[in-house]
Amino acid sequence: MTEPPGPEHGGKGSLVLGVTWAEAGLALVLLALRAKTASLCPPGQTGFGIFGLRWDFIWVVIALAFALCAQSFMTVSVMYGLGDHQSLLSAHNIVQTNLWSWMAQIVAILCLVISRIAVIAFLLSLQGRTSSIGRIVLYTVGAVQGIINVIEVALILKQCDPTEKLWNPAIAGTCDRVLICSQVGFLQGSIGAAADLFLAFYPVYIIGRLQQMKLSTKIGLCLIMSGGLIAGIAGINKTIAIASITHDDLTYGIYKLNTWVLTEMWFIIIFGSIPVLRPFFVRFTQDIKSAAGYGHSRSRTNPSDYLCSGRNNLSRELAEVQRLVAAEAAGDKNAHGELLRAIRQLQLAVETPVETTSRFNFQIMQNISIRVAIEKQFLHIIAARDGAPITASEIASKTGENLLLIVRVMRVLTAIGLCDEVGNETYAANEKTHFKILPGSIAAEKHHFDLDFGMGGRLVEYMRGPGIQQFVDEPGAITLFKYAHGTDVIFGLLEKNPEQKQAFDDYMASRRVANLPQWFEIYPAVEKFSDAHQDPNATLMVDVGGGPGQELIRFKERHPDIPGRLVLQDLPLTLQRIEKLPDGIEPMEYDFFTPQPVKGARAYFLRDVLHNWSDAKSTQILSRIVEAMDPEYSTLLIDDYVLPDTGAELRAAEMDILMWLHTAGLERTVSQWESLFRTVGLELVKIWHSVRGNESVLETRVQRK
Repeated sequence: MTEPPGPEHGGKGSLVLGVTWAEAGLALVLLALRAKTASLCPPGQTGFGIFGLRWDFIWVVIALAFALCAQSFMTVSVMYGLGDHQSLLSAHNIVQTNLWSWMAQIVAILCLVISRIAVIAFLLSLQGRTSSIGRIVLYTVGAVQGIINVIEVALILKQCDPTEKLWNPAIAGTCDRVLICSQVGFLQGSIGAAADLFLAFYPVYIIGRLQQMKLSTKIGLCLIMSGGLIAGIAGINKTIAIASITHDDLTYGIYKLNTWVLTEMWFIIIFGSIPVLRPFFVRFTQDIKSAAGYGHSRSRTNPSDYLCSGRNNLSRELAEVQRLVAAEAAGDKNAHGELLRAIRQLQLAVETPVETTSRFNFQIMQNISIRVAIEKQFLHIIAARDGAPITASEIASKTGENLLLIVRVMRVLTAIGLCDEVGNETYAANEKTHFKILPGSIAAEKHHFDLDFGMGGRLVEYMRGPGIQQFVDEPGAITLFKYAHGTDVIFGLLEKNPEQKQAFDDYMASRRVANLPQWFEIYPAVEKFSDAHQDPNATLMVDVGGGPGQELIRFKERHPDIPGRLVLQDLPLTLQRIEKLPDGIEPMEYDFFTPQPVKGARAYFLRDVLHNWSDAKSTQILSRIVEAMDPEYSTLLIDDYVLPDTGAELRAAEMDILMWLHTAGLERTVSQWESLFRTVGLELVKIWHSVRGNESVLETRVQRK
């Protein structure tokens, strides 16, 4: 082999190899990640792959094989002199340069087709349940690409007679079809560039139709899919380069065309792989945030991570559910909440949009059926049989209610799992039946149904009349609660309605169910209170607005040896309903908008208080406590929801709406809590998160100067 002149004589070979091998390296990295994270099809979905591999992954692997061949052929061509002026090369090197260059171009042209088919396969999987028109369009684009590129390859090989004259100009023969080949090449390049642009913009149509996908996710996926525009630009430059080839100095004049051919080839593979790797980048980002200590909640798996098909995420969601089932069985305390979230995501993955919206529309039927069963004692009678079956006729006999009504209501309750249907019109209690008839559970049903449905029935009229007003700080503000029930917030109604007051107090007392961690388990109370004054007459803790005293009672039961007074503060009506408090817990009538009478306690405690109030009212409540705190000794503990800025759990988001409706209050994010604390001279020491449940304990103190 004759040594080519090299770049000092005007050679461009090193430029060709430097650019294209760099692109090849990036493509190989992305393909390796793709093989690890996004190559498998869901089990049983054979229509979206073969041998367990997704079609788009299979096509891109084939494209990679062709691309590496083309890249290798081009490398050999450069070694013989591609990019150098023909006058500086030996006859042998000219022949070899042309031969390997044409081989590289032919393989690259075929690779362009295959790599675009890989992108089309991915877009077809994204479409899922969308109309067949889109699939026909994609199939057409792929077919046109295949036909025009195969024609171009055939013309390349037939433009000279004999074919060898194509790379060896010294032999006898003719090249009568060079012009035709160039024109078809120009057409092929133009159609290819147009296809790249189409495949970059088409996802906007597809992704816009994915109804389960969040808007932010749609925008992000469209942006990374639009990276194909760069491949389209490369295709345009390749087409322009065809017209600029100088046949008198072919080894030099063709280097631009070859560079753009390989660049377009690699760019289609690169930018066709990035969107497929979205779940990898999402998990990678979450891992970084987790390692840096950002956020508390596990970010939910997004049901819009469509990869192999409209239901490709079903396999991943199912695998996640199975993983969390095993984790909970192994004793992972964090697994339960994550498992519930994963099950919800699995349901969304299985449901069609019609099924999801229909489920929401019919939710009210379940609530009505439960309320009828509670009021008419159906579940009480079933539970009293201790698991033994009971017929609808027997229930009718015991309650005096219509048999048909019982059967109709029980159809719903058995379907949602509140009771078991063990035969025709025959029922048996399960663990959920027994829980549903507990006093606290019945109280919750009455509290929410009786109040919330009253507001729901007047919501549209309210929005079209006074309009939505979230807080009552402004004079003349009319809340939805007032519009429906006659008082600004729930507390005014409770003062006038003893039955609802009883339900409210019973409900609040039962909310911290036994299998959820208590506040003194979330917050290490024993360790933190170890510096408390040992004088039994000193105040250890004041539960402000503590209702019937359940928090202090449980704390006293768990830690009876910690010295100090425990003071329960609430309004007279609430305290009068308490039959008896354990020794060591002192009731004290108190309105938390007035000066705090207990000074210098080790801890002041607010559980589910501040979410009932706007920032203006919460500032007043906190200010009274801050005035009573010893800056060097006292702590204020707030047991409440702490919402993340994004990805809030369903229950937490629902609680925020509930606070707006019932109390003109709100659940707060970390930044909202911190802003509130600064207003009253408090500083946040730490947020103690629960491994189970939704609430956290915020530890605060008076700001240090």
